[in-house]
Amino acid sequence: MDYMNSASRQSDHLIVSEFDVLPILQWSPQMKVPAVLMLTVLVLAGCQDSSSPSQTNSSTESTTEPDSTTGGELATAENDTDSGAADQVSVAESTTESDSTTSAVLATAENETETEPAAPESVVDSGILAPGSEAREVAVKVIHGAPFESIQKGRVYVVEFWATWCGPCLQSMPHISTLQEEYGDAVQFIGVTDEDAETVAGFMQQTSPSGKTWSDVLGYTIALDDDSATWENYMKAADQGGIPCAFIVEQSGKVAWIGHPMNIDEPLARVVNGDFDVEAAAKSFETEKQLQPALRGGDFEQALEILNILLESDPSSLQYGMMKMQVLGILSRPAEIVTWTTGLVEDHAENAGLQNEIAWFLCNQEGMTAEGLELAFQAANAANQITDGSEPFVLHTMARVHYRKRDLEAAVEWQKKAAALDVENERIQQTLEEYQAELAEQSSNSATESDADENSDGEEQAVDSGA
Repeated sequence: MDYMNSASRQSDHLIVSEFDVLPILQWSPQMKVPAVLMLTVLVLAGCQDSSSPSQTNSSTESTTEPDSTTGGELATAENDTDSGAADQVSVAESTTESDSTTSAVLATAENETETEPAAPESVVDSGILAPGSEAREVAVKVIHGAPFESIQKGRVYVVEFWATWCGPCLQSMPHISTLQEEYGDAVQFIGVTDEDAETVAGFMQQTSPSGKTWSDVLGYTIALDDDSATWENYMKAADQGGIPCAFIVEQSGKVAWIGHPMNIDEPLARVVNGDFDVEAAAKSFETEKQLQPALRGGDFEQALEILNILLESDPSSLQYGMMKMQVLGILSRPAEIVTWTTGLVEDHAENAGLQNEIAWFLCNQEGMTAEGLELAFQAANAANQITDGSEPFVLHTMARVHYRKRDLEAAVEWQKKAAALDVENERIQQTLEEYQAELAEQSSNSATESDADENSDGEEQAVDSGA
C-alpha cells in the first residue's frame, strides 16, 4: 500500500495542558530534559495519523505552522489565569525555533464517571504486536549510517519511526544519536521513514538547531521503509497511530518495549543489562491501551483511574507521574495536585527541567492554594540553583511564581533577569513590559490612596481645631 497519498486524512486531536508549552521546549541542551518533554506524544504517540507517518499537506508541516502540533490543527485552551501575562507562549520559541511539538489543548471533562476501569484484555496473544511478541521483519533501505540487513538474536535493536515533517521526531533524534554513541555495537538504532530518498537526502543536508547539518548530527542508521512493509509490521501491528515511536527488540528476538524515544533510556538500559521485565511491560502496554480512548474522549476520571493502576505497577515512572499531575489539573483538584507534586519534587530534586516544569504548572493552575504556590517557588528556586541562574526560562518561571503570589516588585526583578539573558525573545520581553505596567499601576493606585488618606487626616484635624 502506498500511503504517500494520504495527506487528506484527518488526525485525532491531542490532549495536553497548555502549561507544557513554555518552559521545557526552550531550554538549552545543557539542561536535563524530563520525561514529560512531550506529554502529548507520550500518551498519543506524537504526530498523529491513523494509518501511516506520511503527512505532507501544509497543515502538518511543523516548520511553517509554529502554533499547531504536527499531527493536526488543535484548539486553544480558554482557561487563562489572572492576567495571563505568561500563560501562553509560542512553541516557535523552542530550542528548535521552528518545532511545534505541543500546542495548547485543554479539553473539559463533561462525562465524568465513577465506574472502575475495565480489566485489561490481553493483547500479547491476540495478534497485536506487544511486549513479549516475536519481532517482525524490518524491510528497509539504508541511506545513512551503519548497514542493516535483518534482526539477529544476541543483539539489541531499536526500530524508531520518524519523518522530516514531524517536529517531535526532530527533537528526539539528537537524543537517539547520543544513545547510539553511548551503547556502540551493543545496540543498533534504526530510524525508519516512508519518505522518498530525495526528500530525506535534502533533509540530511539541512542545518539542525545545533548549527550542524542533520547528516553530522545523526550518528545512527537512517533508512527508507520498503513499500510500507516495516510500518505494517510494527506500527500498524502494534496499533500505534503516531510518530515518533520506538520499539526495543531484546537479545532473544522479542519486542521488549514500545514507546516514545524520549522515554527509552531506562527500559533500554535494563534490556541491555538483561534485567528488563517483559511481562510487566506487556501488562502496562495492555493497560495503556485503555488510556488513549479515555483521554481522547475527555473521560479524565477514567484516565486518572487507569494512571493509578499503571503507577501501582510502576511507582517510579516519571511519565505516568507527570501525566497524573496533568489530569489532576484538568479535573481542577489543587489540593490533590499539591500532594502529588510534592512527592515528585522531592524524588527528583536534581532534575532542573522537571522542577521547572512542575513550578510552571503549579503557578498557572486556576485556584491554586497558597501551599501550592509555595511549592512552585521551592521547585523553581531549585531549578534556578541547579542551573546557576543561567537559564532564562527558569528565571521566567521564578518571575511567574512571584507574580501569582502578587509580589509584583519581585516578579519584575526576576523577569528583568530573564529578559537580559534572552534579549531576542519577544514573549519574555513582552511579559516584562506587562509586569512593569501592572507594577506602575499598583504604585499609582497606592499613591492615590495615600494622598486620599492624608487629605482625610487633614480635614479631620481642621474640624477638630475648629471645634
